[in-house]
Amino acid sequence: MTVKVVAPAELLAEAEMLARTMAAHAPIAMKQNKQYARRRTEADFRACARFCESAHHAAFAAGDASAAWRRSWPKSADPPVGRLNLT
Repeated sequence: MTVKVVAPAELLAEAEMLARTMAAHAPIAMKQNKQYARRRTEADFRACARFCESAHHAAFAAGDASAAWRRSWPKSADPPVGRLNLT
């Protein structure tokens, strides 16, 4: 899964660039990846999202992610820890 935040005006161009990058990879591997993705269920997605949320919390708690956030957005409030709602 790829996660990247872009401005709404840049979303389509960014998605197309990612699609071209992915399409440039080995076609058999891409076919297998698409088949795998199609077999995933909502429960699989939610379990993955819960894991990612806990990993992000751990990274921020360790300090390295918080420091990176503050370097990237020095004028913003605290990093968005705990804002993901999976219910």
